[in-house]
Amino acid sequence: MEISEWKKVTPHLTPDALQWVIDRGVVLVGVDFYHGAKAPGQTRNSLARVFLESGVVTMPYLTNLDQITKDRVTLIAAPLKIMNVEATPVRALVIE
Repeated sequence: MEISEWKKVTPHLTPDALQWVIDRGVVLVGVDFYHGAKAPGQTRNSLARVFLESGVVTMPYLTNLDQITKDRVTLIAAPLKIMNVEATPVRALVIE
């Protein structure tokens, strides 16, 4: 599947789900799917835009989230030091 096709079939959070996260004061959201597109029929901006405007940090393209077995974990996110950019890749580690 080409990247453009993958973006069309990726899961999405509904506007209500985005607002639920924001209303609860969540400060960081990690996802294992493309987060830049609008959900089908969605009139609001993408997950990335809505969270950015609300001060919620996003960590997209994580892997192995299905292997986390605990409700509470310690997250270590070591970013690459890159100057003059708005985002950088991280090595995300979870300690259960």
